[in-house]
Amino acid sequence: MEQPVSLDMIVTEILPPPVTLLSAIKEGNMSSFEDILNSGHVDVNQTNKHGETGLHLAASTGQIEMARLLLMCGANVSMSDVVGDTPLIHAVRHSNLDIAKLFIKSGACVSVQNQEGDTALHVAAAWGERSIVEVLIENGALLHIPNHIGQHPLHVAISRRHSSVAITLLNSGTDFDIHDSDGNAPIHLAVREGMISVTQALCSLGCNLDSANDQGLYPIHIAARLGHIDIVRILCLAGCNTEARNADGIKAEITALKYGFNDISDLLGKVKSNYIRDLYIKQILPNGQPLPRVNLQIFGHSGVGKSTLMESLRTGYISGLFKRTKSTTFNNHYSPLLGTLSQPNSPSRTHIELDTTSRQNSLNFDLYNHQTTKGIDVQQAWISGVGYVTLWDFSGQDTYFQFYHHITTTSGNHSIILLVFSLKDSPTIQYKQCCFWLTFLGARIPPTEPIGNFGRTANMPRVVLVATHADVVRAPKLSTGDFNSPHALALTKKLRHEFASYFEIHPTPIVIDAHVPNSCGLKLLKTVLSDLKTSMLQGMRQMTGFCEAVVQWLPSLRKSAESIPVMSWEAFIDEARDQVNPLANHDHFSILFSQLEQMGEVILIGNLIILSPSWLCSQVLGQLLSVDFITHARITGCYPVDDFQVAFPEADAMAMLEVLEALQLCIQWPGSPYLSRPVSTESGDLWELECENDGELEYEFPCYNFVERIEGLWESTDKRYSEGVYGGVRLKSPPGTTHMLHCIFPRLQIELRRTVLGYYDWQSDLYQWLGGSKMCFGAIESLITFEKDCDNGEESIDVKVRGPTGTGKNCFLFLEELLGIIDMVMLDVVPGLLIEKYLMSAYDLRTHVNPVYCYPPDMLMKASLENSGFDTQLWNLLANMPETLLQLFSFDADLEVKEFVCNSYGISIEMLSTLCVQRLCTLLDPPDPHGRDWCMLAVQLGLTNKISAIENSQHSRTSALLHHYAQEPDSSIGALIDKLNVLGRSDAAGVLMRYAPLYKVATDSGSPSQLTPTESSRTPIR
Repeated sequence: MEQPVSLDMIVTEILPPPVTLLSAIKEGNMSSFEDILNSGHVDVNQTNKHGETGLHLAASTGQIEMARLLLMCGANVSMSDVVGDTPLIHAVRHSNLDIAKLFIKSGACVSVQNQEGDTALHVAAAWGERSIVEVLIENGALLHIPNHIGQHPLHVAISRRHSSVAITLLNSGTDFDIHDSDGNAPIHLAVREGMISVTQALCSLGCNLDSANDQGLYPIHIAARLGHIDIVRILCLAGCNTEARNADGIKAEITALKYGFNDISDLLGKVKSNYIRDLYIKQILPNGQPLPRVNLQIFGHSGVGKSTLMESLRTGYISGLFKRTKSTTFNNHYSPLLGTLSQPNSPSRTHIELDTTSRQNSLNFDLYNHQTTKGIDVQQAWISGVGYVTLWDFSGQDTYFQFYHHITTTSGNHSIILLVFSLKDSPTIQYKQCCFWLTFLGARIPPTEPIGNFGRTANMPRVVLVATHADVVRAPKLSTGDFNSPHALALTKKLRHEFASYFEIHPTPIVIDAHVPNSCGLKLLKTVLSDLKTSMLQGMRQMTGFCEAVVQWLPSLRKSAESIPVMSWEAFIDEARDQVNPLANHDHFSILFSQLEQMGEVILIGNLIILSPSWLCSQVLGQLLSVDFITHARITGCYPVDDFQVAFPEADAMAMLEVLEALQLCIQWPGSPYLSRPVSTESGDLWELECENDGELEYEFPCYNFVERIEGLWESTDKRYSEGVYGGVRLKSPPGTTHMLHCIFPRLQIELRRTVLGYYDWQSDLYQWLGGSKMCFGAIESLITFEKDCDNGEESIDVKVRGPTGTGKNCFLFLEELLGIIDMVMLDVVPGLLIEKYLMSAYDLRTHVNPVYCYPPDMLMKASLENSGFDTQLWNLLANMPETLLQLFSFDADLEVKEFVCNSYGISIEMLSTLCVQRLCTLLDPPDPHGRDWCMLAVQLGLTNKISAIENSQHSRTSALLHHYAQEPDSSIGALIDKLNVLGRSDAAGVLMRYAPLYKVATDSGSPSQLTPTESSRTPIR
């Protein structure tokens, strides 16, 4: 029988229940919450069935304003719910740091325990909330309260595998040897969980390694049982008793065997003897000696005498006398020739005259010198008065430039750099050559933070200028016997001023006749090198016995891998542990690899270790990237493995190709598609792809690709784009720089190929030729080309994108994707090079006129800062018509694109690259005659109260100012530009207008076919 429906039930269904204080908090209903509080008839300490007050609920839901109002109304911050949790524990459990701070400030007790014995610190440790742990400790939380299972906060943090929290507790003075109810000390738990950093911290604090838990297990037994070999090494290094027996009388060595960890058993067997283990431990410690060898890198154009200088540096006193005799005889017999010919590397008069002619054109890399150094000539030598060095003679042939960043980026700031130029060249050419090489090196050695005063950084390379051919130009001699060249001295002074923030250039140029080893100039050079070496070694880690032993072991390792002296990190580490020191851990190997690089013993390329730098730089790359090899290589740049073996028979092809792929000189892919012939379709002409070796594994070498661009790749007659949308970007290096982008483009083509292979989509396609690539995604096409102005030598990378009508948003995001790829390549190859981004006229691209008008970045930034923002009109000087800024990059999707981009007023100054900040420091750190420096800028930015702190900074004042300004709520790049213009510092504002990001793309903007756009089209480019 159905129960009759009562009137109360009907009313309940029609009318919702009244809103209570607790329900308003739970639902986040602020208006109802305020109404209830304002009614004056409410108990702010009322509880629900779980004993939770309003503060508990506010803490759980993150309602900080409600919590603040409740406290103002007298809510009790110390009440506990039915399980003993206080509002503070609720706030901690739900990661609400600000509410936790509010409760503590309102008098909450930080060490109250709940019914399980947990305090707020236990809860924070369990959830891995390091910032909350720090706040609790700062406010007096007790570190040594056990919960009901005997665990202290440190035990909890380790059991939950929160390393950062555990280390914070250790640094705060918690007891590191206290045991829980199972007899486990923190070291037992850290070993059990395999927490390397925590184990190391406990060992460094001197914890007891030889105490057993209630199961009779020592830390070494737990590590052996669970297979944590790195933990075993840490325990052995810390001096644990490897012979200790567990409750069953079994040693850790046997425990490892029982559980199948033979490597751990072997390790423990090797260190069984305390004497042997002490030797291994001592070997890893610094021995108080500096590194015995440093890198000496020599740069300069071909024909200036680098190789001759290198040979003279290596020549001893007796052999130097013999060499000088031969040189004098040569000079006497051929003195008429020496006035016009280049001495150092000259087999014939014809070649010398050509080489001399080529250098009249400043930076001409087109003419090939057959006697140029092949790649990099690497030699280890002892120089009298200097000591042991590794000499690196970098070829001036530009075909080798594409791999120099692998050497200079990691070792440039730990090397002495000799920049060689010839006095035979005119002062203008000398200056341009030196500027080129300094810019080239600066692009590959990015500055490190923190930035010092005037933009100087801690990793500034040390450079010595060396002027050769002093004998040929008959330079006068001083009374000391040294050659004197006022031109060289003036050049050095000028370069020191222009590159003061980027290089430590020695104030005295070394003027020499490179043929005479015992000359006064060479002796002066050796003295300078000795001083620089001593200074450089003072800032480096001391030598260890481990590093010394590895250096002694390397020759035998190289001999065993003579054909291809290359190993992976993992293989090298395993071999070094087996042959040198079984206790060395990954931290020791990181230091070892760094020191080996600083001595020029090895080269690190990704996951590979090149055991013989001379083999890679000279024998391999010296041949593969030589003009002779390139001119005989396949014109398509594509090689099946067997064909590459024929072309380079000196080593196993597969192993060699793995090395070249790690160097980003080639990429593996299935087949070699190239465009062969047009195929007519209803939608226009498409290009049919054919494979030269269908299905066979091939490697593409863009540096060998000399295929000419075919017609029809970007035709205005293509019906698909008759009403299509167009846009494009031109990327250029800073004004005054040349030949910076040429060697980057093959690396970019590698990355484009990798991107297309990663799409796994038949709709994506890529065709590449000499200096160009066409990448398509469905109906959207892009053209990426390397361009060079024949008149002024300026280089650029042009990126053009087009698509059918209605694809504007996807075209924009596709362009962002391409710019992101270029950014990544730039950061890899030239992380120290600033890039200017020009926007191409959308009208010119759509009408296919040539040349296309490009709007410079400072003009674009200025337009974006106008009141009309992206709707500001710009004038196309070639077409004599206006275009809005938005039209240049929106691809006619103005409304869609405008929704997810913002101009520089919406971009935080934290988005500025380190290079951009360094430029600002260079300009604003020095005192200004009119006071318009960083101090006045601080006043303009409203940071007068921060001036004292900024002035006391140990680093750049401008950098410190920008750091403080970034914390302000309304700080932005646009606002900073405005303030700099008001200050009258158009030079500093110009840096931001040329190199700061023009716009920022929202991360949730979506993307076509899962393409991910970059956050900003300029931010990653340094």
